[in-house]
Amino acid sequence: MSAVWQAENCLMCGYFSLILTEYTMQTTSHKYLIAYDISDHKRLYQAHKKVEAFAIGGQKSFYECWLTEHEMMKFKQEVNALIDPCDDRVFIFRIPDNVEPMLFGKAQLQSIFPFMLV
Repeated sequence: MSAVWQAENCLMCGYFSLILTEYTMQTTSHKYLIAYDISDHKRLYQAHKKVEAFAIGGQKSFYECWLTEHEMMKFKQEVNALIDPCDDRVFIFRIPDNVEPMLFGKAQLQSIFPFMLV
């Protein structure tokens, strides 16, 4: 995420202000495998909802997710605040963009192209 600010000084009142002239947010998503082992049912449900929000596929407590760097940073903060570090485990593996998975059985690649529901 980056922002470009422009400083302006009002000649009549001397008021100094910053004006946001450009704002860009990183939109490049990366693929992650996120796995968790949460001992408490309430924390498990909360962790599941956080992971499920980004999941494009998964099973039980192992999910394939697409996140931007900003989303991943926020996700890590939220999950870290949620878990009990003595009892719970969360694993995050980033998968390089050039890695093709080996598929067996009914496995199919999930589409990552944007879509719109009308």
